[in-house]
Amino acid sequence: NMACMVRRDLKNVTEPDRMFETPRLLVENYSFLTGAGICFTPYYYPQKGRLFEPVASRQSDGSIAVKQVASDSHDYTRAELYTAAVTTGKSNWSEPYMDRDGSGKVVTSYSVPVTDEKDSTVAVVFADIGVDWIENIMNEETYYKSTERYLVTGEYNQLAGDDTPIFRKALQHL
Repeated sequence: NMACMVRRDLKNVTEPDRMFETPRLLVENYSFLTGAGICFTPYYYPQKGRLFEPVASRQSDGSIAVKQVASDSHDYTRAELYTAAVTTGKSNWSEPYMDRDGSGKVVTSYSVPVTDEKDSTVAVVFADIGVDWIENIMNEETYYKSTERYLVTGEYNQLAGDDTPIFRKALQHL
C-alpha cells in the first residue's frame, strides 16, 4: 500500500521533504513496524544530492523519529533491501540485519520497487519488522506440547524458533 501512496505522491509532490510523511504514517499506524522508509534512485531529487532516504523509526519510548538517513557512510544503493527490489523489479524480504541507523534492533525488511508512469524504478519503499516481534508471534500459541516452529530465510538462516536437533536435521534436507 505504501508503494501505491509513494507512486501517487511522486506526481503531486514537488517538495521532497513532504515525502517524510508517508513513512511516518506507516510506522504510526502499524505498531509491529520498527521503521519504514523510501530509498530514491540516485539524484531523483537533484536538490537533495545523490542519496535521499526519508525514514521513520519507532524509538524505545514509543515516539517516532523522522530523518534523512542516507549519507556517504550509509549508502542504501548497496543494501540488499534496495538492490534486490531494483534488480528483480519485485518485492523482497531481506536477510536479518542490525538496524543501527534506525531502531537499533535486529530487523528484516520488506521492500517494494516503485515505478513511474514509464515503468522505470524510481524508488524502493521498505518496512522493517523486528525479529523479536516475529519470534513472539510464532511462540504465542502452541497447539501441541511437541510442536516446533521455525522461520528460515531464503539463505537458510534461522530467523525464529529454537535451535534443536529436529531443526538442524530438517535444515539438512533443504
